[in-house]
Amino acid sequence: MEFTGERYIPDSVHDSELELEHLQRYYSITNLVKDKIVVDAASGEGYGSDILAHWATTVYGIDISDEAVMQAKQKYTQENLHFIKASIESIPLEDNSVDVVVSFETIEHIDEATQRVFLKELKRVLKKTGVLIISTPNKEVYSDMSNHTNKFHIKEFYKQEFFDFLSMHFKYIKFYYQRFQTASFIDNGADNVEVISFDKENEPNCKYIVAVCSDNKQSADSEICSVIKDVTNQYENQIKRILQLQDEVEERNKHIKNLDEFIDNRNQIIKEQNNRIEELSLWGLSQDEEIKRMYCTIKELNQQVVDLREKVEVLTNQISALEQLAVSKDEEFTEKDMQVESLNVQIESLQKQERILNNIYQSDGWKWLIRYYKLRDGLIPKNSKRLLLTKMIFKFAKDPKSFIRHLSLENITKLIKYLKTDDATLLGDRVDHYIGRFEKNAKRELEIFELETFETLVFEEVTDPLVSIIIPVFNQWQYTYSCLKAILENTSQIKYEIIIADDLSSDNTKEISSYVENFLHIRNEQNLGFLLNCNHASQYAKGQYILFLNNDTNVQNNWLKPLVELIQTDDKIGMVGSKLVYADGKLQEAGGIIWKDASGWNYGHLDDPERPEYNYVKEVDYISGASIMIRTQLWKEIGGFDETFAPAYYEDSDLAFEVRKRGYKVLYQPKSVVVHFEGISNGTDTSNGQKAYQLINQKKFYEKWKDILEREHFSNGKNVFLARDRNRAKKSLLFIDHYVPTYDKDAGSRTIFQYLKLVVDMGYNVKFIGDNFYKSEPYATELEQMGIEVLYGPHYANHWKDWVKENGPWFETVFMNRPHISKKYIDYIKENTNSKVIYNVCDLHFLRERRQYEITNDIRFLESSKKWQKVEYEIMKKADVVFTLSNQERDIINKHFNQTKAIICPIFIYDSFEEVLIKPKEKRDLIFVGGFRHAPNVDGVKWFLKDIFPVIQLKIPEIKFHIVGSNIPNEIKNMAHDGIVLHGFVSDRELERLYKESRVCVIPLRFGAGVKGKTIEAMYHQVAIVSTLIGLEGLDGIENCIRSKDSAEEFAEEVIKLYQDEDQIIQQAKSNINFVHQRFSKQSAIELFEIIFEKQGINQ
Repeated sequence: MEFTGERYIPDSVHDSELELEHLQRYYSITNLVKDKIVVDAASGEGYGSDILAHWATTVYGIDISDEAVMQAKQKYTQENLHFIKASIESIPLEDNSVDVVVSFETIEHIDEATQRVFLKELKRVLKKTGVLIISTPNKEVYSDMSNHTNKFHIKEFYKQEFFDFLSMHFKYIKFYYQRFQTASFIDNGADNVEVISFDKENEPNCKYIVAVCSDNKQSADSEICSVIKDVTNQYENQIKRILQLQDEVEERNKHIKNLDEFIDNRNQIIKEQNNRIEELSLWGLSQDEEIKRMYCTIKELNQQVVDLREKVEVLTNQISALEQLAVSKDEEFTEKDMQVESLNVQIESLQKQERILNNIYQSDGWKWLIRYYKLRDGLIPKNSKRLLLTKMIFKFAKDPKSFIRHLSLENITKLIKYLKTDDATLLGDRVDHYIGRFEKNAKRELEIFELETFETLVFEEVTDPLVSIIIPVFNQWQYTYSCLKAILENTSQIKYEIIIADDLSSDNTKEISSYVENFLHIRNEQNLGFLLNCNHASQYAKGQYILFLNNDTNVQNNWLKPLVELIQTDDKIGMVGSKLVYADGKLQEAGGIIWKDASGWNYGHLDDPERPEYNYVKEVDYISGASIMIRTQLWKEIGGFDETFAPAYYEDSDLAFEVRKRGYKVLYQPKSVVVHFEGISNGTDTSNGQKAYQLINQKKFYEKWKDILEREHFSNGKNVFLARDRNRAKKSLLFIDHYVPTYDKDAGSRTIFQYLKLVVDMGYNVKFIGDNFYKSEPYATELEQMGIEVLYGPHYANHWKDWVKENGPWFETVFMNRPHISKKYIDYIKENTNSKVIYNVCDLHFLRERRQYEITNDIRFLESSKKWQKVEYEIMKKADVVFTLSNQERDIINKHFNQTKAIICPIFIYDSFEEVLIKPKEKRDLIFVGGFRHAPNVDGVKWFLKDIFPVIQLKIPEIKFHIVGSNIPNEIKNMAHDGIVLHGFVSDRELERLYKESRVCVIPLRFGAGVKGKTIEAMYHQVAIVSTLIGLEGLDGIENCIRSKDSAEEFAEEVIKLYQDEDQIIQQAKSNINFVHQRFSKQSAIELFEIIFEKQGINQ
């Protein structure tokens, strides 16, 4: 046990006083315990119990500490000595069983209630003539006189108080007092010493009280007086220590004397300095007048500077306006010059043509041609039935097969009827239209490798391919070679191997190694047929993915990488396939549809492959086996193509169904374009040859997948809108905005882009209309690669209403953005669909315009605000839900409609968060980020450059201000000088670098509305921020992260203060990222959207 200052442990301390106190108490009562049964309450280490056991019949040492009892049992082993673990509140002995209870220095360690219980318990175990010997500190001496507090003592007693307490249970009480007093010894070092006593004080002023208590007077009168001496040299040691301390005091007195002399010397110096200060003060006073005079001069000069600045600003505005006018005029002059030049060219051309025509008109050939026309018009007059018949003869001569194919008895009967009844001109137009419908479209620009010579094709030697391209072939050497050449020319950035699965070809294919290097030639010993040939060759594939490619194909540029990128985006994508087009540029298929009867439909067959509906990633029922890629491990799990469908047909559809059966998805990738010369391998006639298996295998396929076809697929030709995307179980959402979101150019676009991505990730089928119907790249393709159909082009610009009317029944929700766009669409949407309308305010235009009026006092902004307010409230009235970004706007809207119509939605949504280590010493300069098509940004930067940044530069001359954002106007460019860096539009990566290097981001907006994307973006990038109140609008709790300053003086002061405080820069960065994480995470956005959709009854 360790000595704590309370429990006495022999040999653990070298304090004679403490030792004598404890030992004297026990030795003084040995006569009282002789031949008695004794309890030592709170026996501690056990030394006292051991002393008593030398005289007593039996001693019970009781303590609540496991450690104390265990050590006592090990150290003190007399047979009549017993140590028991127990509480003094409950002594485990029978009533009236003990002669003497000893309790030294125990009772002061427990509270009053426990003290009463303890005393009662002691009385219980004592015999009627039993004795209690108990000690405690005298509070008056122990604590009060010495102003001492013992942290282990809970309730101490004054002398009378202790007596009264004991009297509650005992009739007779006798107090003894333990203390140390001065003593002098005369001894020979060996014999006992006679104690000489003097008269004692009547009321001893003692440190400890020892009470002997009993209900038996004789027992209580027992004497325990004693004197004990310390035979050690304690007294001499203390004398030596006193002398040592006296020497130390003398030494310190000398040091104090030296200090006094030093202080006197310093006082003299201070006195001299005070005199000097007084002299300087008088001189300073003499300078005050000069300073006042200079201050007045400076004030006058400052006023002149202000006046000049105002004049400069007026002149600058005039110059800016004149420059804009000059630019406009220059553009007009340039345009006029171009028009003049164009007209001159046209005039010259016309003059040339006129000369040629004059020569023609004067030629003999022209005279003969005139005679021919007169003869022709006489024989075949215009608008005559003879002319119609002549045109039909020419069409027959031009394309007899096509003409005969569309000729039928019914058409001939109609023609005879119309010849008798209709005008010849109208009938001619009708015939032209009918025949023209079936004419082929013009060929698109496709890269077709038509062969004249067979040069050697050398593929890269790859030992660890990512993709194994398996090309099953049987003869048709020229197509195989063309296919290989296209792969070699149009494949890059992906490691691949070529495996030629030769099904015992008899043409040049068997000599392919003479023409191609670095490929694997698997030649079968017998003809296996297409399906078995593919299965056999797949055993040799080393890639993570197997791609089956028909030999009658020409892959187009960058065809493979999109397939790989798509399948790697999601572990649950099992198979992907290409867009197939014919050599004439028409579409073969954009994914396939399987109907309930197991018949297939090549979606988009013979249509324009560039139409929007064929150019977005989507789930499909199947992909034609002409170009499909599957995970190798999944292919092995399935066991390859089902041999039930050998030799060919429906094996690709069956494979797609097997992929889905195992929980994977089958996706169409429109960026992978492959020209397919369909019919080369097996022909097109389904009545004979391998093509005949198409009908046979359709029946097999139906029987195998009958349950799924009945449950998940549509009747033939029905619900194409849902069937083409496998959207039977999905909800469809239509987004409408001003254009495809250019997410890296403005915050509004980034918000819409993130909302689109979010609902796609939530599993919704999403379509997008940009009001300009322009395919802005790369943004439109990015949406398409996310699985969003984007409507663009003249056809949809002119026929969007037809599209909405046709597909409206499938949309549960239409999500509209911005008032000037939404007002064009909302009425038609409400009239022609049953969709719920969500209107995204973006920001309240009328509030923004009104705030701009309050700053500029330009009445045009006030009038504009009133117009916008009418438009915006009218749209909100028609909408089912209103999205807003700030709590202020939400409150304004809900108050207007007297209902909860508006809901706060996050302006940005972040997938991941990472708290970076901020190193202020590596950061420098200020940054502003924002697009300058937005008036508040233009005003804010101009204000900062004019009224704030000059003040900052005076304090921090080396500081620079970086302005980042598209479309920086000339009025800001003209304000630029040393220390201002104009970046303009930058990429996301460059912006991230600028944020990382910038020390403080400023947001000096004076008007506007809604939550500011630039604020959230800067917080996400963990940059310290100084902003106006407008810049922080709508963000509850933002004041705990960023302080707002609205005056130029306070704004500049806050920037300077923050810029120079490294600890605050680090702290604010941490607060910022935590704020964004709590409010703008993807998970919180999903939960919010799910609640909104559920309330509107459109949950997935």
